[in-house]
Amino acid sequence: MKIERLLNILMYLVNHPKCSARELSNHFNVSTRTIQRDIDHLTLAGFPIYADTGRTGGYTLMEHYRVDRSFLKAGESSVLKAIMTNLQESVPDGEVSSACNKLLAMMPSESESEKLVIRMTHQFDDQRVRHVFSELSEARDEHLVCEIEYIDLQLNETKRQIEVYTLVMLGSVWYVYGYCLMRQAYRMFKISRIIGCKRLNGIHFVPRSLPEKFPWDQYMPSDQATEHVVLELDRCLLGRLSDYFSYTNCSLKGDKVIATFDFPVDEWFYTLILPLVPHVKVIEPEHVRNTFVEKMKRAIEINEKL
Repeated sequence: MKIERLLNILMYLVNHPKCSARELSNHFNVSTRTIQRDIDHLTLAGFPIYADTGRTGGYTLMEHYRVDRSFLKAGESSVLKAIMTNLQESVPDGEVSSACNKLLAMMPSESESEKLVIRMTHQFDDQRVRHVFSELSEARDEHLVCEIEYIDLQLNETKRQIEVYTLVMLGSVWYVYGYCLMRQAYRMFKISRIIGCKRLNGIHFVPRSLPEKFPWDQYMPSDQATEHVVLELDRCLLGRLSDYFSYTNCSLKGDKVIATFDFPVDEWFYTLILPLVPHVKVIEPEHVRNTFVEKMKRAIEINEKL
């Protein structure tokens, strides 16, 4: 909407000392002529925007027009800036960008740089994925049915029509959660597997009642049975242990590291320890070790047949 874009342009100018019409047009995905008209409207509305011409010219919000930012210390500001900047880069969503611009505008300009660096997912460098994310976001907000072309686990391409309810980030992976009209049930779809996506304009849906529990709340349910697991690891993994286990669960024994913990033993568990091969040995329980060995044998057999 034009009014929302005008507000976002104003917030962008508050946060940037000087920016050109081309920079603004690229940021807001409109023409430079549209930006020039928007700046004219903001000026007529009384906002003190100064236009500097020439090669190094651009638009500047007069220095006295600033939001009071005294509620944030420089250190706190640098942390929030790192989070907000990465969110803008990682999530191609208009509302996220708008919220980030408003928060950035209220932060002191003298904040410490590089105090905290955050880099989340880079999958939105792919224009196709950005388009899919944008279509899903619009379908969610407008309650439109969305048609997706999806690659399943067997690499088959299927078409689904879904009612989009929310976009979910788990770890560094994005999913769309919606009601699948083909399956007549709620489903999670990994966005990186969606190769085509379009909103079905005119086909609106009335939001259904949502389940009491969502899939992302059930990946590690508190009532899931756990087993006492003991792993023996080579010392070369010491630097990586904290990526997998708490150091409080680890102890040194000669040239080995013993990791002891209680964990639900399922496919997720085997996926967790597989990257540690060949520097890991399952000591207990025996049935877990046997299953782990069988999985590795199967992988070797499949690859030796090539």
